[in-house]
Amino acid sequence: MKRRVLLADDEPAILATLGEVLGQHGFDVLTVSSATSAIEALSAEPFDAVVTDLHMETETAGYRVVEAAARQPVLPAIILVSGYPDLAYEWRRRGAHAYFEKPTPLSTLVETIEKLLLRLPAEPRTRGKTA
Repeated sequence: MKRRVLLADDEPAILATLGEVLGQHGFDVLTVSSATSAIEALSAEPFDAVVTDLHMETETAGYRVVEAAARQPVLPAIILVSGYPDLAYEWRRRGAHAYFEKPTPLSTLVETIEKLLLRLPAEPRTRGKTA
């Protein structure tokens, strides 16, 4: 079964290029061009990884995607990317596992997704309970 990646960015060239590269690495990729569309996709189906731009409909719309992904029953690998590093200072507190400033080598993004998928549990989380 292919691992599912949700890719959110408002730049069509980035969606096409990164989507193609991820597909070549064995991922099933859904691309969306807004935070709103990404949140709708997260509500409809599970993803193994989420890669989102920060600056889409608003300067920090990507944080909404990060927070929605962090609330999923099975935690996906969450990566935030941005061409506006001064806006990305809260990435870890908001729930992202990694942050990259644009432009980032595509090989670095793929490698990071792979590493995060190895580290994150694949089991559903039980809300409100600790082990």
